[in-house]
Amino acid sequence: MKSWSILIYHRKNGKSRGIRIHEIGVITSLSLFGMILGMFTYLGISGYKNRALLSRIIKSKTERIILMDKLNNLKNDIASLEISADSITKCSNLIAFLAERSVPNRYVLMMGTGGIPAPSPFSNKTLGKSVNNIQEKIDKLDKLAGFEKEQLNKSKKVLDEKDNLLKHSPSIWPAIGRITAGYGMRIHPILKKREFHRGIDIANLRGTPIYATAYGKIRFAGWKSGYGNSILIDHGYGYSTMYGHLRSIAVRRGQYVKRGQIIGYMGSSGLSTGPHLHYEVRFLGRQINPVSYLDHSPLIY
Repeated sequence: MKSWSILIYHRKNGKSRGIRIHEIGVITSLSLFGMILGMFTYLGISGYKNRALLSRIIKSKTERIILMDKLNNLKNDIASLEISADSITKCSNLIAFLAERSVPNRYVLMMGTGGIPAPSPFSNKTLGKSVNNIQEKIDKLDKLAGFEKEQLNKSKKVLDEKDNLLKHSPSIWPAIGRITAGYGMRIHPILKKREFHRGIDIANLRGTPIYATAYGKIRFAGWKSGYGNSILIDHGYGYSTMYGHLRSIAVRRGQYVKRGQIIGYMGSSGLSTGPHLHYEVRFLGRQINPVSYLDHSPLIY
């Protein structure tokens, strides 16, 4: 077996000392050093990996806490939206009631919502369940919003039609004054014979403004036998109104007028004994009592 001698010389005392090193000792020492070096290298790498893994775990937990906090905030927002949805539903029901509409049962609508939840992208069951619950509520709110929008549009259409009908229905006094002759049988003040009076007479000073009692289109504006200067307004929906014995006319045929708009001025033209307005209301071509279409206020606009 090989061996080596190492001579160590001391300069101070001039003496020397030798050290013999055997081959097996060198091999053993190098092996031991290599093992120690490998162990430290392994521990260093493992420690680095563990620190990286720990860092990822901490980051993941932090992100989960933040995500859960956001989910809780989202739950609170959805709860607020559900309260608002209830208010919208009540408002929609009221509008439907005013429109005299029946609304389909919302519970039947909600029965179609739900089913098997979609697979969660989260491995954490609690997180996945929260996400699925939120998604289900969002789907319900979205479906309910679409339903209420449809119902409100239908109610609006009905109310718009009712509003249009009211605008075109005679409902105000055509002139300020007092009724001097009512609707029905009477003795004509000039012809002195019994006949049916197809309207009412409202008397006041000459030049008193005459108003359209509803929205409509002027069908006639001119001289008519017996009525003198007169106006006929077609209001639609079967309604029309006649205004007779005017001093002057302020509208023309084909013109559209609004309720309360001045269309002429009181006079005594035609068969008349004094300044007054002869006012008729017709429905589907038949005369009806205009008193039913006065607002019974001392007046007007």
